[in-house]
Amino acid sequence: MVNWKMAKPKIGAQLIIWGNRVNEDILGVLDEVSSIGYDGIEADMATFEKIKDPMRLLAAKGLSLAGLHTGLENINEKSIEVALNLMRKLDGHYLIFQRGGWKRKY
Repeated sequence: MVNWKMAKPKIGAQLIIWGNRVNEDILGVLDEVSSIGYDGIEADMATFEKIKDPMRLLAAKGLSLAGLHTGLENINEKSIEVALNLMRKLDGHYLIFQRGGWKRKY
C-alpha cells in the first residue's frame, strides 16, 4: 500500500559523473545539476576547497549537500575532522569512504 502522505524523496547527483569538469567549471556543473531538477549533490571533499562560501553557492543553485566522499588512502584523524567540519558547515548527512587503490583516469 502506498502512503501518499509520505514526504517526496529527494534525488541527488554524484558529481563524479561530470568527470574533471567539476574541477574546471564547478559553477557550470552546479547550474546543470540544478537545471536537470536534482535536489542535491554528493561530492569529493576537494570540490569545495576553492569555493569561498560553499553553503551560499549551493543555496543559490537550490541544492543541498547529501554527502561527501573521500578515498580510503586519505583517511587519518585530521582528514576525518576536516571532512566532518565541512559536513557540519554544509549541513551534509553522509561521509562516504570509497575503496582504496582506485585512481581517477581523467
